[in-house]
Amino acid sequence: MNGVDRVTMEMDEAMNALKRSMRGIPVAAFASSHKVLARAVATLHTEMRWARHAAVDAR
Repeated sequence: MNGVDRVTMEMDEAMNALKRSMRGIPVAAFASSHKVLARAVATLHTEMRWARHAAVDAR
């Protein structure tokens, strides 16, 4: 497993843990912040995957 795979797996685990910990929290503003964070992390995750493939293809 390379560094990008390890980081993206840890990001997935962290976001899943955050999602589980948020269950039952009635604060709508916090839920909205989580959605913004989740979108940003998903974008980063996708960009890292694309970068990894581009680096492999460049070799």
